[in-house]
Amino acid sequence: MFKRYTEVPEEVPEITNLIARRYISILVQAGNETITEDTISNMTIWFQIEKEWVASSETDRDHIEMLRYTGEAWVSIPVELIGENETHFFYRAESPSLSYYAIAAQDIVAPKITIIAPPPNETIEETKPVINATISDMGLGVDPSTITMKIDGETVEPTFNPETGLISYIPEEDLSKGKHVISISVRDKAGNLATINWSFNVQVAAPPPALPSWMWMAMVIVACVAIAAAIVAIKRRPKVIIKK
Repeated sequence: MFKRYTEVPEEVPEITNLIARRYISILVQAGNETITEDTISNMTIWFQIEKEWVASSETDRDHIEMLRYTGEAWVSIPVELIGENETHFFYRAESPSLSYYAIAAQDIVAPKITIIAPPPNETIEETKPVINATISDMGLGVDPSTITMKIDGETVEPTFNPETGLISYIPEEDLSKGKHVISISVRDKAGNLATINWSFNVQVAAPPPALPSWMWMAMVIVACVAIAAAIVAIKRRPKVIIKK
């Protein structure tokens, strides 16, 4: 009897180092008697895997595994790819006896890092810019403890939101004028490493140029002349006498 489980069976632990597709158990009956693993050996098991699932699970057809639960741990058993059609890959596995089984895949693809800001090769005036990117992994998932960010070779401590995959950092001190290099690295839970490097330029806005001393003197002279002219104009204003 073949049984497929939609969730991890209570009798076995969850597989965490591989991408589990499904858990199954196999029992063999002879009449009304169930044959146990103590009375059968050298089983051949045929199974199939959807190509769509393989493509979406960051693996390939050569990294599909079948595991057998020994009562203490999950152990891989020999698997051979024997064919395929438009929608499925077909495999044959050899098992020493009956048990619980799991069809799983190795995660062979590193996480994806997407730059958000500052854009690569961009010139900005902000000296404390928000530096952020997103990290995603369709396999076993990102291992947050492996995330590192460096600015010009110096390690900093960014924040990471595991729900959105957003990694973010704002420099504590002003960045100097010129080119700055950002480096981010991360591993997924299978150990696959992803790194990305990019740079941007800081162009500090220049202060307005200082006026030369002669210009200040000219401005003072012009102001004095204007004041003197106003005083003269007031003195020359005709007086109006109203006789009663």
